[in-house]
Amino acid sequence: MGRPVQYRSGGDIGYWGLDVTSELRATDALTVFGTTSIVSDDAFDGGARTSP
Repeated sequence: MGRPVQYRSGGDIGYWGLDVTSELRATDALTVFGTTSIVSDDAFDGGARTSP
């Protein structure tokens, strides 16, 4: 019999994000590509709970 699986829950977390990608084909041999991501928060505080 295996061990019970546990997971950690941080509770309800709300956030938003935006990903933007662009590509410019200057010539057949030259392409410029860029991407960025923006998120409302990169760290979440709170008491993590362990559930069976």
